[in-house]
Amino acid sequence: MQLEGKVALITGASRGLGRAMAIAFAREGAALALCARGEKALEQVAAEVSALGAPVLAVPADVRSTRDLERLVALTLDRYQRVDILVNNASESSGRRPSPTLPTTRRRPSTTSCRSTWSLRSG
Repeated sequence: MQLEGKVALITGASRGLGRAMAIAFAREGAALALCARGEKALEQVAAEVSALGAPVLAVPADVRSTRDLERLVALTLDRYQRVDILVNNASESSGRRPSPTLPTTRRRPSTTSCRSTWSLRSG
């Protein structure tokens, strides 16, 4: 178990890569703080990693919200007293393919990722 004793905070943990990383980190022994906007899907992932024996804190949160990020960090630090690994996986999508000619379709997901990274790092 290479991550035994480590605490990993993963944003966008309810599906896709975030879910896969949560499961992989749990298998390697990490304690997890998971967040995502979709509460039901987040709880399902939390149940999966808990079944693997990992301590898990699931916090519904929108990384675009400073209030949600502050709450996420406060709850994580209250539970684990630290964060060793931060995986900033959350992004957003309109469900449409990005247009190479419309800069706003490319900018919004990267703005979400950058803002949440800065907020989590500086919090």
